[in-house]
Amino acid sequence: MDNSLHSSMLRQLADDVSVSRISDFRIGDYIFEVGGKNKGQKQLEGDPNGIIVKDDIEFGSYNIVPLWHFGLTY
Repeated sequence: MDNSLHSSMLRQLADDVSVSRISDFRIGDYIFEVGGKNKGQKQLEGDPNGIIVKDDIEFGSYNIVPLWHFGLTY
């Protein structure tokens, strides 16, 4: 597959993917913290746009998203 033709949908939606000082990465106004199924909310306290991305879970709720959902963005 030609990699020049393949790009992430996240990159298409928000061209400003960057490193965040308080989390793993930032896309636009949202910050993402990635961790295992026991990852807590403490690191994102006080940020209404904070999203926890967890591995080893099937379903998310509120600001928690399963890591496998990111595989659907291609």
